[in-house]
Amino acid sequence: MGRRKLLGSKEAATLLGIAVDEDNLIRHFTLESADRLECELRRRPQNKLGFAVQLCTMRQTGRLLSENEQPPAAAIKYLAEQLGIDARL
Repeated sequence: MGRRKLLGSKEAATLLGIAVDEDNLIRHFTLESADRLECELRRRPQNKLGFAVQLCTMRQTGRLLSENEQPPAAAIKYLAEQLGIDARL
């Protein structure tokens, strides 16, 4: 018996991908005060932003970004604004 694909590529992208619409950014990428404290423990701005991206991606998708996976620019910009960091690091 051959293997079946449970999800097509579009379905997988919808389920496992990082949403960039405004509602999902607000729902999954808004940092709470405890999240900001955790981010502040990182010394350099790029580490603070990277930690925030991984934290929020984990919350939304249940997984971390893979090594070569680039997070959406909208998510980076939204988090950088909350942290007071330049998004073009």
